[in-house]
Amino acid sequence: WVVDTGVGYIFVASDKTDFRAAAGITYTDEGYTVSDGRDSSFAGARLGWDLSHQIFSGTKLVHTLIADQSLEDSRSRRADVQAGVQVAMTKTLGLKVNWRLLYNNAPPLAEVPLRAPGGADTGLTVLAPYKKVDQGISVSLVLSIAPPKKS
Repeated sequence: WVVDTGVGYIFVASDKTDFRAAAGITYTDEGYTVSDGRDSSFAGARLGWDLSHQIFSGTKLVHTLIADQSLEDSRSRRADVQAGVQVAMTKTLGLKVNWRLLYNNAPPLAEVPLRAPGGADTGLTVLAPYKKVDQGISVSLVLSIAPPKKS
């Protein structure tokens, strides 16, 4: 889990574009399933932004960044980057396609079964780090239940 506090600033807030940024401090407590001797609780610094820009009527590009840096270990940093397109198909129904990239340069460890050269299970396990970069694509159907705006 992460607790953060900080300050933000709205750089642009127009009908077509919204750009906000924030910076602050965090406290993170990561509960690893496999202990590797590292302290899983630390103070950190955070920088992030949210950008949305309407490119057509009912179509927006969105981009979000959250970057965390440990203040206790200068090599420990992570980022969460998202970019997507939101399309309003009707007043209440929309579609969102999103790409997400997660980066952690000090990923936690996983227990992996050790196999013999022929593939037989040895009954032993070894510790191996997870990947530093993970990414995915999501497609969401969005239902808006907000009351209509008064004219």
